[in-house]
Amino acid sequence: MSIFIEVSNLGPLRSAEVEMADLTLLIGENNTGKTFFATVIHRVLAASRAHPQHLTGLGRASPDEVREWFETRLEERLGQPQLLTAPEAQPPEAVLRWANEISMVRLEAFGMEVREGVEYAYGVEASQLRRRTASRRASGCYVRIRNTNPDWQTEVRFDSTEVRVQPPDPTTWVQWLLDDEKAYREAERNRRTRGSPPRRSRLARLVSGFGVGWPIPDNLFSGWPRFAVHLPANRTGIMQSYQVIAGAVVRQSAAAGIRPIAVDPLPGTSADFISLLVSDLDDPLWHQQEDPRFGALIEEFESELGAEIVLQERANAPHVVVAMTPEGEFPLSRVSSMLSELAAVILILKGSLCRSDHITIDEPEAHLHPAMQRRVATFLANVVSGGTRVVVTTHSDFFVGEINNQIRSGRLVDSRVSRQRDGKSKTSSVCALQFSREERWCVGRRIVLDPVDGIDESTFTDVMESLYDDSVQLINELL
Repeated sequence: MSIFIEVSNLGPLRSAEVEMADLTLLIGENNTGKTFFATVIHRVLAASRAHPQHLTGLGRASPDEVREWFETRLEERLGQPQLLTAPEAQPPEAVLRWANEISMVRLEAFGMEVREGVEYAYGVEASQLRRRTASRRASGCYVRIRNTNPDWQTEVRFDSTEVRVQPPDPTTWVQWLLDDEKAYREAERNRRTRGSPPRRSRLARLVSGFGVGWPIPDNLFSGWPRFAVHLPANRTGIMQSYQVIAGAVVRQSAAAGIRPIAVDPLPGTSADFISLLVSDLDDPLWHQQEDPRFGALIEEFESELGAEIVLQERANAPHVVVAMTPEGEFPLSRVSSMLSELAAVILILKGSLCRSDHITIDEPEAHLHPAMQRRVATFLANVVSGGTRVVVTTHSDFFVGEINNQIRSGRLVDSRVSRQRDGKSKTSSVCALQFSREERWCVGRRIVLDPVDGIDESTFTDVMESLYDDSVQLINELL
């Protein structure tokens, strides 16, 4: 499964396209569109989990002949296990129309959710995000999302309200539903040997009429993130002041119905991050996963930082983030800028470690010494190896240099090479985009990764050489 996201004439970008990898790096100078593209990526991934209300009854309204056909196939498979690997006959036309209708409606709803998510992130209507030219706004403005296995494409237009959809082949989809029954039965057999309560498969739920329309839409986004979290560049300030913000919201909510509540607007990414911090600790996001690899990884990293980052619950008050150090317990307002910067990363990782999770981090190297920048790069590479995908925007040559060492060691490989390897490989895929400003627009281009040189670091070495030349000239003048 691969996810491709393309932007055309949107925000500051004339064009940019990425194939999502386990680790995706967005590199370039300031004001070249990196953060904008990272925000679009996050909104696309987050939209996959939004279930529009008007889809709820679609499956229950499926024709009787469709349900009867699936029921017959299910009975055959339950009664004759050898059929689980037998090729299927061509499904009837009614079944194919049903599958195609569900996928079309779901992908159109997904596209609308992408547009609304980008609007929410920037607090403006979609048409206002079209790239500006000298005399007007550009045409050909869209976000195009392409998925493989299953193969489909959704194009979200920003120069109109149109969402263009190319759904997957319905025959392939129907076959997947039947093949999925075999995988489910094998997994269920293993669960029952461990004493777990029985569950119903997607196909069984489909036949029973409960949530009939959802097995196919869920499969559209198989392998997509369960939680997509965006850590904005201003996360340090939010981490230090969110208690004040949360307290103000609580005080205003107490006056609801007595006087109007006025809340100044926030960028969508900042608002989402604040809502994560003030959410109930019972929320699934904060449930630590039982995975010793991640636990040991975070524990080792916190040991090197000299502090444990903890979200503490307090009665009748907003939760508080504290750093537990050998000298005592301190709020983030009283710790080093390094801890303030990394606290959000650590806190989110502690709460959202799932195989399908995805984290977007703007400039993880901010406020860090070069040695710590390298350590953070290694830490994130380890997180990626554990199964959590990461998107990073960065200006740091030390960060990119350490990622290049991970490539040279074989732990990270170009995503195009990774697709050709078998699924048992322990390597993680990496993709890098170089952003630059050309005339009156910005462009993001994929960087070819060399197994020896890694990611091209010329954007940094050119600056170093210029600095060196100036230094030599000034020293010669002094001497």
